[in-house]
Amino acid sequence: MDQLASILPSTRGGYLPYYLLYNGVAAAIHTVVCYVSNPTAALRQLRGPEAPPPHPVLAHVYGVKNFYTSAIRIYAAYYITNPKCMIWLP
Repeated sequence: MDQLASILPSTRGGYLPYYLLYNGVAAAIHTVVCYVSNPTAALRQLRGPEAPPPHPVLAHVYGVKNFYTSAIRIYAAYYITNPKCMIWLP
């Protein structure tokens, strides 16, 4: 159990780092789904009458978007308490 606790981000009183880590890992898994499975399964979120037709290129672009989103969320989960990472805040 100590090994698992050593790789998890520190919470310092809140659960936001755990949520960001979970959300980042889920986005990374969806990136793999976008590249491995058929486009219909990967683009299930884009349903409705105005949805674009499922195409492998669209699924791969969506996978790239999910990859950088997951990287940002995982980075934020570990460094959210570092003031140097929050350059946009006054």
